[in-house]
Amino acid sequence: MTARPATGAPRPLTPRQQAILDFLRAWEAGPTGYHPPTIREIMNGAGLQMSRSTSVVWDNLWSLHRKGFVTL
Repeated sequence: MTARPATGAPRPLTPRQQAILDFLRAWEAGPTGYHPPTIREIMNGAGLQMSRSTSVVWDNLWSLHRKGFVTL
């Protein structure tokens, strides 16, 4: 999974999508950037509550992918 710069017209992100994208960019820049984070690590790092289902993270990752912000 790779965060990439947005190209073309700006696409609005939800606050949750922005939090996930910010986490992924920080992860890539850090010492652990050589391997992708787990869904749980994304959930924790983006400040999403652990009581939420991991499907929330997956749904938002797919949205970020469709919008061109990450590759899966």
